[in-house]
Amino acid sequence: MKLFAEYNRLNLTVMVALLLLSGVVYYLLLNHILIHELDEDLMEKRQKIEAYAAKHATLPAFEDLDDVQVFYAQVPSAAEESLPAFVGRYDPEEAKVHGYRQLVYTHAFAGKYYQVTIFKPVEGTQALLRVIVGVTFSAMLLIIVLSVLINRMVLRKLWQPFYEMAGALPSWSLRKKQPPSFPETDVDEFIFLKDRLHATITRMQQEHRSLLQLAKIEHQQFWCVAPVNVKEKIEEKVQQLQALWHHNNLEVTIRLEPVTVSMNAELMDVLLNHLLNNATRHNIPGGALYITLTPGCLTVENSGSEKPLDDTRLFRRFYKEEQHNQNSGGIGLSIIREICTQAGLTLKYSFTAQRHVFSLLFP
Repeated sequence: MKLFAEYNRLNLTVMVALLLLSGVVYYLLLNHILIHELDEDLMEKRQKIEAYAAKHATLPAFEDLDDVQVFYAQVPSAAEESLPAFVGRYDPEEAKVHGYRQLVYTHAFAGKYYQVTIFKPVEGTQALLRVIVGVTFSAMLLIIVLSVLINRMVLRKLWQPFYEMAGALPSWSLRKKQPPSFPETDVDEFIFLKDRLHATITRMQQEHRSLLQLAKIEHQQFWCVAPVNVKEKIEEKVQQLQALWHHNNLEVTIRLEPVTVSMNAELMDVLLNHLLNNATRHNIPGGALYITLTPGCLTVENSGSEKPLDDTRLFRRFYKEEQHNQNSGGIGLSIIREICTQAGLTLKYSFTAQRHVFSLLFP
């Protein structure tokens, strides 16, 4: 089921349920109010009857009481007064039963007791109640329909960048140098998604290039060997990484002595790239990085996790020290190990003074 359909289904279900519930509550509340008004009217008529009888020493005529019908019946004694209630009275002229709200009480007058029965028709009130509820229910139903239609149009427009992003992915492949083109949007969630997609694609491209590079190294396609000035190579990399180190607020200490190694120059370049990038990427903000080159050894030390890495698995492809650590592992160390193997260099890892130390021993 599409997201739009699922959202509309849930939204419509909730709105219909609220409409029904509010409709029932609204009907009961309005009915209670109208009944209360009827009872207030009956009590007002009673007060008028009693006031008229006290003033004129007689009971008022029926026609003076508007739409209210009043009947008097002499009774031998006062009866217990009852609350207003609904009753049905048969109308012989119309041959049908009409609904009334009835109030019955006993009135003492001139030493006699009269049972006073006051009726007021409720059909007008019920008709008014049906009209009010009907109009209100229709308005709420119209609001729900318009809300669903507007939500459908608005959500379709809001989610358009998502569908464009999803549509751009199938046509993209790792062979393409440029990442897919995603639409511009001012929605924070889609901006976050776009950034995550770009980051993921960039990481996939880097790993793809690294895998191709590792495959070439394993197949010994870098066969040209010549003397390589290691000190100059490291100085080049230091210049390239200065901005990144400054951004990460790393304290970098460099001590280089002239060293020349006989190996493929391109492999040395790849080796230093992965070695220094690894020490930078897995460092901590405000951490330290030490690069030391002596005639027999190149040492790169960096602060990082406070426990040593598993050196039995460290140089495996896509090794991760922690399952959910996205910055751990990869194939950079595998490439370093393979280059060292082919160039006759010795690669060692140790954990000293809360620093991760990678050492290259030259022959």
